[in-house]
Amino acid sequence: MSHVNHFYVVFNPLLNGEHPLYATQAHEFYAQLKQRVAQPEKKYLYWGKMAVNDKEDNIQTYKQIIETNKRAGEETHLYITDYHHFWVAKVDGVFSSVPSKEDTLSFYDNKDVNLWFKISDMDLISAEFNETGFYLSQLSIDNDFEELKLPQLTPYIGGLKFPVIVQDNTHERFFRFQEGDFGLRVQRENGLIRNPQLVDEIKYQVNSFVLPPHVYSSLSHAVKNEIINIETKISKNKELNNDLLYSIYSSYSDILETSVYDFIIPVFKEEFGESLYISNNGRNITDHFQEDFTLLANFHRVIHLETFFSFFENSHQFGNLSLKNFDHKYPGLSSFFVNELAPFFSGYTAAKNESGNFSLSQKKVFEFRNFILGVGSKGVINNIYGLIKENPTLNLVKKVA
Repeated sequence: MSHVNHFYVVFNPLLNGEHPLYATQAHEFYAQLKQRVAQPEKKYLYWGKMAVNDKEDNIQTYKQIIETNKRAGEETHLYITDYHHFWVAKVDGVFSSVPSKEDTLSFYDNKDVNLWFKISDMDLISAEFNETGFYLSQLSIDNDFEELKLPQLTPYIGGLKFPVIVQDNTHERFFRFQEGDFGLRVQRENGLIRNPQLVDEIKYQVNSFVLPPHVYSSLSHAVKNEIINIETKISKNKELNNDLLYSIYSSYSDILETSVYDFIIPVFKEEFGESLYISNNGRNITDHFQEDFTLLANFHRVIHLETFFSFFENSHQFGNLSLKNFDHKYPGLSSFFVNELAPFFSGYTAAKNESGNFSLSQKKVFEFRNFILGVGSKGVINNIYGLIKENPTLNLVKKVA
């Protein structure tokens, strides 16, 4: 069970009527928030929960949940659905009243709203019934705040009093990469909003030819979204100019780094979480405490790909630390990093020349993309998934345990 508590609400899209610009009030909220965060003054908007049931809202409990998550270095999510769409929003606070009508949608005018969530980021995760059903099934109710206990949610559960306090069993931190060049999710392009039909076609192609559904579904939404976005760009642009080639290279660099992080960090923390320290910029690892270093178990920021390369190549220098137990659990994983992934990646690290111009040819860019995605080969994502998720030694250990 996940011990991080989040909030879950359902809205009725019919209450918005026939809006000329937006499919639902959630789409309108997303668009307004996108405009808001581009301004320096107020980078937030308030989502209201209307008083449509007799649940007594305990704002102090909700505030406690947000504060507890902050102290643990965790985000607080508001999951929003009409059972067709599945949205996730980052909650910064909860209030009984909204400061100003300008800080929310006109949709809420003359409506009885008894709870307001202060939202600083938001994204659409699914725009299709079956996929939304999958994301709902990853939410459970198993906490001290709710009397009802459910292993998973579905659109067919009645009697829920919103907001429901839930746990996300994928443990995904949707808004973790807001540092540096990543920016807010609401500021990025989302094909599910612009062209959901094309996104469905791209997903089908990816699942049919490179990443099997069981591998694809195990990826974080950040990785899946980046794959879909860049493959959509490739399909829509037959003329691949230098800017687009750089975009392909940059996207697949992010996909490589993020997918490696997603697969490796759980097993890495399990084995070394209490024995290794990592620098706050995520670029250096040591086996002893230093200033500006954090215990790996408590580190929740980006760990760069070169950091993993360096660790596997230089682990013999870490005093009493040994990879023997790790290599027994995950045979072939460290050698894959040292002998295949690191040498390949090193050939692409100088993609920009001294003048800052992108220097890779179309052939080299697509070699890079193909090696990661698995076009004409097994690919990095499939390889790492197999070495971790389908490891017979690990399965044997789990069965014995």
